[in-house]
Amino acid sequence: MKLYRCRYIVPIQTAPIEDGALVVDQDRIVAVGLAAELAAQYPQAEEVNLGDGILLPAFVNDHTHLELSDLDRKS
Repeated sequence: MKLYRCRYIVPIQTAPIEDGALVVDQDRIVAVGLAAELAAQYPQAEEVNLGDGILLPAFVNDHTHLELSDLDRKS
C-alpha cells in the first residue's frame, strides 16, 4: 500500500485539494483527501512525496465501440 502526496490533488469531480494525497492498494485507488488525514488513516502505507506537483488520479474509460470490436457483423 502506498500513499502518494503532493501539493495538489485534482480529483476531477471535486475542487482541487491542497496538500492532498491518494492511497493505492494493489493498483487501485482506495482513498483521496488531505495528506495529514490519510496518513493518520493509513499509517502502514509507504509514503511517496511528489513535492510541489499536481496529481490527477487516473481516468477510467468504461465505454467501447462495437464497430472496432471482433463482433461479427452481418452485412
